[in-house]
Amino acid sequence: MKKRLIIGLVALLTGCVNIAIDDPAPSAQIELPQKGKSNLVSFESLFTEDTEGHFISKYPLKIGAVQLGEGIRIGSFVTISGTQIEALQGTQFNVINHDGVLEIIQ
Repeated sequence: MKKRLIIGLVALLTGCVNIAIDDPAPSAQIELPQKGKSNLVSFESLFTEDTEGHFISKYPLKIGAVQLGEGIRIGSFVTISGTQIEALQGTQFNVINHDGVLEIIQ
């Protein structure tokens, strides 16, 4: 393990290996509302999709009377206000921050 670390550091320092760290695009950064405030937030800012087609909440969320914890996986067949969650990709929601729980209010 120690030997591999040293070899990797030598390769990096001698220019054999390059590491590039790109800053995310400004559009990729989200503006979550501060506590007690509301803001428009994109679907992609609230959920990520896994390889099996499930949507995973990135933050604690409240949708209607249902509260989801961070990291909860839900299927694409789930409906929100009569619309399948899969169809909501690319949309924006009005979200209010209640002490760290983001409530979708629109």
